[in-house]
Amino acid sequence: MTLIVQFISTGYTCENVTLQQNRDRGLHIPFTNFNCSKSNGILRISTLLPQHIVTMQFNLNGPHFVGGLRLCFSAPSVVNADVYSKTQQMNTCQFFYTPNETLTKDLTVNVKMTKVINRTAGLTILDNTTYTGLWLPSFIANTLTDELFFSLGADYLRYLPKKTTLVIVITESEFYMKNTQEPIAGQYEIAFSTVLFSSKTLVLSNNGEC
Repeated sequence: MTLIVQFISTGYTCENVTLQQNRDRGLHIPFTNFNCSKSNGILRISTLLPQHIVTMQFNLNGPHFVGGLRLCFSAPSVVNADVYSKTQQMNTCQFFYTPNETLTKDLTVNVKMTKVINRTAGLTILDNTTYTGLWLPSFIANTLTDELFFSLGADYLRYLPKKTTLVIVITESEFYMKNTQEPIAGQYEIAFSTVLFSSKTLVLSNNGEC
């Protein structure tokens, strides 16, 4: 699964970016396996996640603001023919911004992944049951701006921040969604119903001749 982060309307460049994986008990691991590019004021960072439950922290060092944030998850379709299962392609994004304001210098986005499983039963006993699955993310962000600094403590940010931090916490939902698709009637049920209907028709036909 690939995580794509776009910092929009910003002066930050790839030279300002460091990435780390946060672990338990305050531990963190520097993460250098990422791609970065800058075009038209949009800083784009993409990285292959080491696992689907992970906390990634993006550090942007320097005196710049960020106007908006776009998070995307992408993953190819994977087919496992041995167990008749398929993981569907994933390509979803979420945009975060506040009109006429810049983003906070300390932003945390919680992403909860929910499994969506579709089970399709075969028409006959000999037909295999197939499964398809998809990750469905939901996004929850803390406050997007630094407005509370002024409203609560009369503290106003007059100068550019020295650093902007984005923390993305990815977890798995406590439940999953399952859809089951089955034929209205199996092949043998259809054959039996056809024979039964034919026998009734034959009986009615014979009674009519009498």
